[in-house]
Amino acid sequence: MSPLKSYLDLYKHLPQTNCKKCGMAACLAFAAAAMRGQKLLSACPDLAPQVREELARELGQAADPQEELTRAMAPLKARVAAVDLAAKAGQLGCTHNGKRLVLKCLGKDFTVDPDGSLASQCHVNAWLAEPMLNYVSLGQGKDPLGRWKLLRELPGGEDWHRLFGQRCEKPLQKVIDEHRDLMEWVIDIFGAQAVEEEGSAELRVVLWPLPKLPLLIRYWPPEDGMESTLNLCFDATATDNLPIESIYTLGVGLVTMLEKIALTHDT
Repeated sequence: MSPLKSYLDLYKHLPQTNCKKCGMAACLAFAAAAMRGQKLLSACPDLAPQVREELARELGQAADPQEELTRAMAPLKARVAAVDLAAKAGQLGCTHNGKRLVLKCLGKDFTVDPDGSLASQCHVNAWLAEPMLNYVSLGQGKDPLGRWKLLRELPGGEDWHRLFGQRCEKPLQKVIDEHRDLMEWVIDIFGAQAVEEEGSAELRVVLWPLPKLPLLIRYWPPEDGMESTLNLCFDATATDNLPIESIYTLGVGLVTMLEKIALTHDT
């Protein structure tokens, strides 16, 4: 393999499908980010393993996924380290215990150290860690307005909503179709709120994955031979508190968690 002198050299080895599975809008943007060390090659699921290993060696990236994750989190933690956590805690809807910022995610306490390290009594999901750190460093702390919008209706959401449907809404719809009682359990353990509307078969559940970033699950069960319908909505202020790509990542992380819960729910 010839040396990678620029992101264009790396781009030649990518699938060039612009599928957005990596979290970037296009393969060219992914190549540029990978060359700068801001994206890991493992984020491209369609890159052949052998090619990925060779490219990783060229870029000095680790082959081990956990080591790659550690490297990917480094710039996010560095950005958090530049934030006065005690001063910003109230703005974000968090608290500060004198040493660390305390952030609630799905009803559970997570602590953020001054160096950007995350800790919790429960497992820190990698899909949730990135949005949490970006919320702390980039969030404006805007209070929710109670105006729900689909992802495509948010600023920048048009570029993400199709992939969001494939990776978040469709999988979650399948989970709820097969485990209707699971939502009651989720409401209980995640501190979610059921929003009932008299005379409607629609199931509406509000989750709080971040203090000022609520998520509304709207689900209509199958009826009269028609399949179920599901969509996920965010408050109109969502992109003031989190970049659109992190909102997508947050959705994937939440659905991945619920899929795993559904598997254990059956045993």
